[in-house]
Amino acid sequence: MRLTKPKSLDLVKNKQVLQKRVTEISLQIKPSGSCLLFTGSKNQGGYGHVSIGGNVFMVHRVIWEYLRGKIPDGKEIDHLCKNRSCINVNHLEPVTRRENILRSNAPSGIKSRQTLCKYGHDLMDPTNTIIMIRNGNPNRHCRLCLNLEQMKRKYIKKGKTGLFITDPKGIRKIWISNHTQM
Repeated sequence: MRLTKPKSLDLVKNKQVLQKRVTEISLQIKPSGSCLLFTGSKNQGGYGHVSIGGNVFMVHRVIWEYLRGKIPDGKEIDHLCKNRSCINVNHLEPVTRRENILRSNAPSGIKSRQTLCKYGHDLMDPTNTIIMIRNGNPNRHCRLCLNLEQMKRKYIKKGKTGLFITDPKGIRKIWISNHTQM
């Protein structure tokens, strides 16, 4: 079964068919805490899906549109509980694609919530954060770490065998030599 992503349930012309499928979906629900888990057919990503009127729909989208109305243009449904098989409408929210990704546990979402660099420097401090655009996407970088990296390259290029560096905040102390990595 090929999973397509129709814009809306408006494609379902026969509302009796829709009502019947929603009733069938309601028989495939298992409560788990405050979540209502769909136990029927799921795709590889763990999202429930059903066929209605010859089209395949994600179950959480069907339930949202059936109970709350059409999903606004430019929005997709986010699972606030982070459980992809949950169809509890109180755990669902229409958000932009970007917001959905940033809330996720994907690398970009995790990085967006990061407040310290790997050496403990504050990434929320605008004086220590530099934004670089890579592939059209903004990325935050620690200015102190970038400066230390530059110093390391400069000293190695000059042929220095080693140097002890402490960053201005005294957090990161490193020994730079031609044989070590930062």
